[in-house]
Amino acid sequence: MRRSGSECGSAEAVRWFEAARRAHQCVEAADKALTYQFGFAAHLDREIAGSHGPSLARAAAREAMKALYELARRDAAADVDVFLDCALRACERSSGQPGSRQVAAGASA
Repeated sequence: MRRSGSECGSAEAVRWFEAARRAHQCVEAADKALTYQFGFAAHLDREIAGSHGPSLARAAAREAMKALYELARRDAAADVDVFLDCALRACERSSGQPGSRQVAAGASA
């Protein structure tokens, strides 16, 4: 299967979900500290700023990430941390690269 340069692959998805986790942690920290809240989208933009230039695929990925985050945050039964962790693990498996959590789990077994 060929992928064009504008497509987001599973390795890039890993980076995006890691960025989403860091953005979520910033949101949570601001909520706890009762400080000014820039919001998930602003933190996500800062975290993914190093991604390669703009493309339709990246814009769509960003909007999808924001929508998924909002859905998870609004569901009282959902745990955003667990959601992001599961998504990250799935992307890591798809990319064929063991994540740090998988390596640590294997080492402790």
